[in-house]
Amino acid sequence: MGRKYHISALYVVDLRQFRRLAAGDRLRGQYQGLSRDPNSLSNLDQDLPNNMMHSVAIKSLPQEWLWCETWCDDASKQYAKTIDLVSRPHLLDNVTIVKMVKVMRGARFTKKEIC
Repeated sequence: MGRKYHISALYVVDLRQFRRLAAGDRLRGQYQGLSRDPNSLSNLDQDLPNNMMHSVAIKSLPQEWLWCETWCDDASKQYAKTIDLVSRPHLLDNVTIVKMVKVMRGARFTKKEIC
């Protein structure tokens, strides 16, 4: 059985461990390798960390951390902590984006998640 493929472009890292592992250097090196193939850059936010799972551990965040129209249903949008606005950017104007941000402020984050 293969490893889980992480589709989220949002990650939380332990900076101390990230630095201790020199993960930034490792990711840069892997990026240089992937960038040679123009096809691999189409989903770079997913491909880069997924290609590095063997040396930089990845755990998926719960879906509400990044709501995306592509793989999330409309009912779950009300619980979203962040929303991927890239799915259909041509449909968004500045007023719509500001309204969405205002709706998302407030009690969506617990103190535990912020600290």
